[in-house]
Amino acid sequence: MHSRSRSRNLEWNDVDLENRLLHVHPKEIWDPKTDNSERTIPLCEPAVEALRMGRERAENKKVKSSLVFPGRNGGPLTDIRDSLDGACRRADVPRIHVHGLRHTFGSQMAMAGADPSAIMKAMGHAGIKTTMIYVSLGKSHIREQVERLNGILGSPPPQKLKALPAPTYAN
Repeated sequence: MHSRSRSRNLEWNDVDLENRLLHVHPKEIWDPKTDNSERTIPLCEPAVEALRMGRERAENKKVKSSLVFPGRNGGPLTDIRDSLDGACRRADVPRIHVHGLRHTFGSQMAMAGADPSAIMKAMGHAGIKTTMIYVSLGKSHIREQVERLNGILGSPPPQKLKALPAPTYAN
C-alpha cells in the first residue's frame, strides 16, 4: 500500500533534532507525489520542542514504534482524522482539517515574511502557483502591510523634477 500521507509514515530517523531538520524522502510505503516532495526542511524552535516532547513520550510507552505518529499498536495511524480531533479536544482548540495544517504552515511562513520561493521549497511544491493556493493571509496581516504606506505621507515631499529638454533626433 502506498500512502500519500507523509506525516503518517514519518519515522524518528527522519528527524534530526540536533541540527533542527526534518528529512522527507521516499519509503517502501510512501512514494513522493513530485520530485520536490523529497526534501529537507529546517525546523523552527517550537517544532523542535514539540518533537522532543513527543520523543520522550514515545520512549515511555509500552508499545515501541519507529514512527513519530504511531497508532495504538505502534503501526501507522489508521485514522489520522480521529487522532487529530482528539489532539484538538485535549488542547482545547477548534477542530482543524488535516490538510488545514499545510495551509497554516504556508500562511504562517508568509506572514512571518518568508519569500514565496522558500515557502514553495519547504512545502515541496513543483510550482509557485500551487504554493500561493496554500498561502492565505489574515486580514490583520494585510492591514499591517498596507499601513506600512502610512510612513510615506510623513516623509518630505520629493523634489520637483526639472522638465527635460525635448529630445532631438539626428536625421
